[in-house]
Amino acid sequence: MIKINLLPSRVQKRKRDLGTGGAFVGLLVALILIEVMALYLWHGRISREAAQATAQASEIESKVQRLQQVKLEIEQDEEQRRLIDEQNRILAGLRAGKTGPPNMLLFIAYALTKPADTLANRDELKAMESAGWNTQWDPDSVWLTRLREDRSGLVTLYGEARTHEDAAEFWERMHSSIYFRDVEPRSQERRVDQTLEMNYIAFEGRAMLNYEIPSEPVEPEGDALDEYGGSP
Repeated sequence: MIKINLLPSRVQKRKRDLGTGGAFVGLLVALILIEVMALYLWHGRISREAAQATAQASEIESKVQRLQQVKLEIEQDEEQRRLIDEQNRILAGLRAGKTGPPNMLLFIAYALTKPADTLANRDELKAMESAGWNTQWDPDSVWLTRLREDRSGLVTLYGEARTHEDAAEFWERMHSSIYFRDVEPRSQERRVDQTLEMNYIAFEGRAMLNYEIPSEPVEPEGDALDEYGGSP
């Protein structure tokens, strides 16, 4: 009787096993290739992003350097302006020190002078009255005996007057002057001149000399009270 072997032969089984293993290996190789490709692409993207970040950082650094240079130039300009302002302040102080005291003395001399009541002086007399001056007052009723200025510009005036009213009129005129600030009468004392047998008032006061007047006064010519510090 003829026998038929229905079971697969060992050779065929071995071929099938090899075919299954080869497919697995191929799949594994494909996965590895895909992973390598993905890593390559990821690395390329990271490299591009790193290059972009480096370029941006370099651009920002350049902007920072330019801004620092601009800031330095501004600071140098501000320092230059500060030095110029300081020099101008010093020069202004020197000019004021040259013109301030003469202006003060000219005003005091003007305040102790009575203009003639003439038609040519009517405008000046009106300006005096507007400033609170008594145009009928006799300036010879007051005479200054001493004047002292300290380094701060504080001026102390010593003088004598016939009466308290005469001293008050003098200080009223001082108050109206643009050449003095913070005018302050301080003391008045009644005294007696034994030789002349006359009573009089010794007074003292002080004020701050105003050095900020830009121009020197000119000689009065009838309508120039404002030029000597009166308040029209």
